[in-house]
Amino acid sequence: MVASLDGFIARRDGSVDWLETSDKFVGGDTLDPAFVAAFLKTIDCYVMGSRTYETALSFEAKGSGWAYGDTPTFVLTRRQLPRTRDTVEFYSGDLAQFVNGRLRPAFRSIWFVGGGAVSSECLRLGLADEVRYAMLPILIGDGIPFFDRLERDISLHLADVKAYESGMVELRYEVQGRMPANLGQPLDAKLHDPTRYTFPTRSMTAAEFRRLALSLPEAVESSHMGHPDFRVANKIFATLGYPSRGWGVVMLTPDQQDLFVRTEPAAFAAAKGAWGRRGSTTVHLQVAQRATVRESLIAAWRNRAPSRLAGELEL
Repeated sequence: MVASLDGFIARRDGSVDWLETSDKFVGGDTLDPAFVAAFLKTIDCYVMGSRTYETALSFEAKGSGWAYGDTPTFVLTRRQLPRTRDTVEFYSGDLAQFVNGRLRPAFRSIWFVGGGAVSSECLRLGLADEVRYAMLPILIGDGIPFFDRLERDISLHLADVKAYESGMVELRYEVQGRMPANLGQPLDAKLHDPTRYTFPTRSMTAAEFRRLALSLPEAVESSHMGHPDFRVANKIFATLGYPSRGWGVVMLTPDQQDLFVRTEPAAFAAAKGAWGRRGSTTVHLQVAQRATVRESLIAAWRNRAPSRLAGELEL
């Protein structure tokens, strides 16, 4: 979510007139439309409170369009609100039961987009594993807080920081203390197990890709055709920076490749040529889910690792 530097997502009356700022940070990143479009395709559904929904409706009424496209959108409310499209559904019951019983079996990537009460409840109930906090260069003094009544401390790990030309700074935190996905199942079961879905999608950086690859037993870094690669028993199981910056390659079997491509078609694709037909698979790190990249790296490592190492990787 987007907030002011002093931690508010809207004024007390719900207005967000302060979102348009005039700051410019030289050297900051730009939001590439193609990347944004590809990233939004990885989101399977949105969950929001009634005020966030009403704000979205007001933007639409002013000609800004509906921000959530054709993606299913669930609004948490007990009020009677206008339903302007078939993709919107209202819910007023228990949040944990709704997420665990209704959303997780149906959707892979679930995004809570606000407001403050919804975000806090999501964290309080242990439903979130990531927080994305985009701060704008403005102080508004008072308003609706980003987080409201957490009732306990929530430990976070800073996973990524990005500064943009607009002066906005995006912080990506991983929520600490959550149990990881059960990776001891067969690969096809793991990828379709609803208990591994993330809130929201965890994208992976090149540094995280490298760190994870090197965390596997006896993995070492080398280079191949000018790109970093990762090997076990002198056999390459992954490369980084190919076909371009922000991409990686994992050495899968053709069956594994087919599964990952079907699971995340925006992130995984067969590499070009004969290598791709044999299972080499490109990974667009910025749009891939972190957990899925992790699983693909482990699968690639297992394909290359000698049998004596198989028992050393406790999943």
